[in-house]
Amino acid sequence: KQCDYFHLKKEENPAMGCRAIRICLTRPEIFKTQLRALLRAAVYGNLSVMYPMITSTEEVEQIFAIVEEVRTELEAAEIPYKMPEQGVMIETPAAVMISDELAEMVDFFSIGTNDLTQYTHAVDRELAPAEHYYRPASKAMKKLIRMVMGAAKQGNVPVTICGLAVGNPANTAQYLHLGLRSFSVSPQNLLKVKRALLDTDAHPDATGGFTQSYTGYHLEVIFPPDLLEQVPPDLRPALTGVLAQDPRPSYQDDPERVYGMAFGGLEVKFKVCEKTLAVVSVEKSSF
Repeated sequence: KQCDYFHLKKEENPAMGCRAIRICLTRPEIFKTQLRALLRAAVYGNLSVMYPMITSTEEVEQIFAIVEEVRTELEAAEIPYKMPEQGVMIETPAAVMISDELAEMVDFFSIGTNDLTQYTHAVDRELAPAEHYYRPASKAMKKLIRMVMGAAKQGNVPVTICGLAVGNPANTAQYLHLGLRSFSVSPQNLLKVKRALLDTDAHPDATGGFTQSYTGYHLEVIFPPDLLEQVPPDLRPALTGVLAQDPRPSYQDDPERVYGMAFGGLEVKFKVCEKTLAVVSVEKSSF
């Protein structure tokens, strides 16, 4: 997402480069203008400020120092202002690892599933050939979310979760079981997500994780016998289970689209229509 007026240098991998809060901290004159407007606007309503792409506590300290400069300038000029709540987006593995320290510094967290999934699974979410590696409700993602929720509970800070994945009811139900109670959802997904939450048993299991007890959102897997025979017997239950609850947000109402998944050295291709998943081929994985 390049802005011509920023005159940013070309980067081979901009997702890993100068973006979000990194631009703000390297362009403090622009950042201060934005902060000044936010502090002044906070006088007229309920306003919170969230800082994205955080990877260290030092960044938060730098941010707060600049905010204090802006506050002091407004105070000296006798311009009305109000200090808003300030939070951070938890969208990098680094932020997850230091979430206990961040919880002592900020007013709230928001878990950004888009980038957190991308960075955790080392996959470009815009790259179609690697689409099956983009799993926002994987075991790894659930572990990271549990870490954030534990830190937030210890630090007494509220947590919201956002991103494309939250618009998928299967994901939302799992996030509910991980302790999330605040979901940022696009308008077109609001009703189906609300329904999923209403239909879900919100009691976590003994480990605080997902119990697989939510109703109405498992996929019925149709696995033809000749294709199932190509899967080693010891992998069949696990593979079928993963397919039945695969929650990737890329599933749309397109019964002709073929999806792929790498599992146990196999490349499994399938189609999804409403609540039914039909396996169409099983081959040795090339990945």
